[in-house]
Order: sequence, then C-alpha cells, then structure tokens
Amino acid sequence: MPGGAPPGLPGGSRRRLPGRAAGSRSTRAIEGVRVSRNVKLFAVAAACAVLAGCQGGGAAATSRKGGKGLAVRAAPVAPRDVAYEVRVLGSLEPEELVQIPAEVGGAAKEVRFNAGDRVTAETVLVRIDPERYRLEAERADAAFRKAVADWKRSESETRRREALAVDSLVSPEELNRARLETERLAADAAAAKAALGIALQNQERSAVRSPRAGVVNTRTVETGQFVQAGNVLATLVDPRRLRLRFKVSESESLKAKVGQSVAFRVAALGERSFEARVYHVSAVADPATRQVEVLAWAENPGVLRPGFFAEVTLATGRHADAVAVPEGAVQATERGFVVYVVEEGKARARPVRIGLRTADGAVEIVSGLSAGQTIVTEGSDRLSDGIAVEAVADRVPGGGAGGEPGTGAPVR
Repeated sequence: MPGGAPPGLPGGSRRRLPGRAAGSRSTRAIEGVRVSRNVKLFAVAAACAVLAGCQGGGAAATSRKGGKGLAVRAAPVAPRDVAYEVRVLGSLEPEELVQIPAEVGGAAKEVRFNAGDRVTAETVLVRIDPERYRLEAERADAAFRKAVADWKRSESETRRREALAVDSLVSPEELNRARLETERLAADAAAAKAALGIALQNQERSAVRSPRAGVVNTRTVETGQFVQAGNVLATLVDPRRLRLRFKVSESESLKAKVGQSVAFRVAALGERSFEARVYHVSAVADPATRQVEVLAWAENPGVLRPGFFAEVTLATGRHADAVAVPEGAVQATERGFVVYVVEEGKARARPVRIGLRTADGAVEIVSGLSAGQTIVTEGSDRLSDGIAVEAVADRVPGGGAGGEPGTGAPVR
C-alpha cells in the first residue's frame, strides 16, 4: 500500500528477513512474498505480449469491420478465343530414302562420290567395267549386222526362187525350203537385235547414275571392289522436303484432317517453330496402343534433318469468347475448384468447372464465372470466403494488358 505501513509492522518499520542483509540486490520482502529478478522480467515480457495481442486483435477486428483488407491483385475477366491443341512427339523422315544399286556385275573401276555430296539427276557415281561392257556391245552389234545380212540374202534368194517357180523351173519342195530358211534367218536377226539391245543396256548401266537430285547419305562401295547386280552402292535423300510422322489417340484422330496445318519444334533448334501439312490420316488404329498414325509434309528451310524428334502441336478445335483465367486464380478445395470474386471489398468464393489449361498459363472456365466479373488473380491462396480485401489492379486474366483479349492454346 503506497504511503502506509505493511500490516503487522507498527510505525511502518521494515523487518529484516533472517539470514539476509538489508537492501540485498537479489531479493527483497514485499508483504511477505519473495520476488526474484527473473520473475520480474518474465512478467514484463508477458505484459508486452498481451499488449501486442490486443493491438493485433484490434487491427483484425478493424479489418473485419470494414477497415483496410488483405492486399491482393485483381482484374476483370475478359473473353478470349481459345484454341484446343494436342501435343505429341513425332519424328522427321526423308521424303524418300533412295537406294542406288548396281544393275550389272563387275569391278568398280571408278567411284566418283562421297557421303554428304550433293548430286543432281543423272550424275555418274560409279563406273563398273566400262571397257568390258563396251566390247560386249560392239560384239553384239557385229552379230546383229551379220544376222541381218544373212536374212536379207536369204530373202532375196527366196524371191528369185518364187519367180522361177512360176515357170515351174523350181520344185515346190525347194521353194518351201528356201522360205523356211528365210524365216529362220529373220528370227536369228531378231534375236541378234535383242542381244544388241541388252548389250547396249548393260553398257549404259555400267555407269551408275543418281536417279534424282539429293544428298548422298551413305556410300557402300570402294574403288576396285567387285560388285554384283543388286548390291546397294549408295543411299540418297532429298532434304528439301521431309515427312513428319506422329500418332494421336482415337478421339483426337477424328479431328485430324488431310490438308490441316500442324506446328512442330525440334529440341536442337530451341523455340523456333516449323509448319507441316497433313496428307494422310491412317484409317486403322494400332491394335496394341489404340493410336492412329498421322503423316504430314514439311518443307525444309535447310536446318532440319531426317531423324530429328519433333514436338508436334495439332489444333483440334477453337472456342470463341471463352472465359479463361490465370492458373493461380483457381484454387482446389474439398468441394472442388473455386475462384474468388471481388464484391464490395470482399472476396467471395465461386465454385467453377474448369476445362483445359492453356499454353500461356491460363485455365478455361467452363461454368461458374462470367466475363466482366473481377477476380483475384494473385493471392487467392491466402483467402477465405468473405474476407475483406484491397484489390490492386492487374492485367486482364487470359489476355493482354489494357483489356485486350489474348489467344491461348490449351494443351493436354
């Protein structure tokens, strides 16, 4: 009691505790109760904590009563066009892998190309025994000319005998023998002509030529090597146009059309995009995977190579004026997905049904949200239904800044 003496101490005099000196710094007796310095410090700290809690509770109460709310980013929902796309892996192949075989046998006297060479149509790549086939052609030509001469002489003799037979100067048997001989020699001349044609063809084929323009992919022959007809000497590709091969699911195959444009990228070239045009959609699904093969032509600008893997994007549909919001605006709850709509300074949870996610980080809202409503785009993970918020302007969900709707690309 301030200003008074403690009870039991007349005249306000202080009584020393046994074993303690008066004015001890560690302890002192107040109303018969011993208080240490540590206890005093704890009491001060507890009082501060209570005071802070009271102040915090007052702030929260102020927020609940309409004061400054939780700061979040918000923006009105703007309609946009949404293109549905399927992304799958594919591969690039040459339009045609041309095998160049030897059509005649013999020693490869000249090999005039290397792997990687760019060749034109009719370029001579290999010469196989050119001298031998030249001589065989000359021999066949001589045999043909002799056979023709024999046939002509016999034909002339037969005509002479036919004239004599008119006057019965030649017997019918002799005339018949002459005619048969002429026919035999005519057949010999025809056979010699065919043999000459084969010899000339072999002579021509002894010079192995490229059937089309392209780039030599492989070389499998060396100078002096003996080759047989049918041996592959080289393979040729035309890199100017490539085949893009990929597979899609059964349902997606129904949306792939011949003539449709597809986009693709290859890992080796980063984000650069290329275009191909579908020319074939298989009529049969793979019985093991239930996938359908799709083929497309791609014009090569000079940087693509057969064998590259490709990430293919196939557009399968488009929705105009769709509602799409940033992916961060959608929260998963026990009741499903919700989006927080800002109404009169408070965040209201709205259950929504979502569609596909877009390539630019948005989610299509199928139902539960309308264009023009203001939603929380950042900070919704800290909200609960009815909490007061202070909205900071953000870009339009799913669109460009300033309210211009963008174009998304939902992916699976």
